[in-house]
Amino acid sequence: MLIAPVMAVNMAAVEDMRPLFAAYGVASVEALEEKINGILDLAGIPHGISRWGAERGDFPLLSMSCKTKGRIDNNPVDLTEETIVKILNSIF
Repeated sequence: MLIAPVMAVNMAAVEDMRPLFAAYGVASVEALEEKINGILDLAGIPHGISRWGAERGDFPLLSMSCKTKGRIDNNPVDLTEETIVKILNSIF
């Protein structure tokens, strides 16, 4: 669920996204999101965190949980709490 929204955030910092898109067999972030959601649908896996029981009030705690070593410290863009909340909203 997070690959496409995080990739969208990182696009400004990555010089050429074409190799990443090619690895997923898509041409855009939107196509990647559609592909991932399609795979999740086929597998019967919900692709909105609200369908997993998350609420928007959980976002501060979820944001803090994302900020562990090895999760965001190697991301090309600094993922602030505000950015993480925007990402979470996009998959709500």
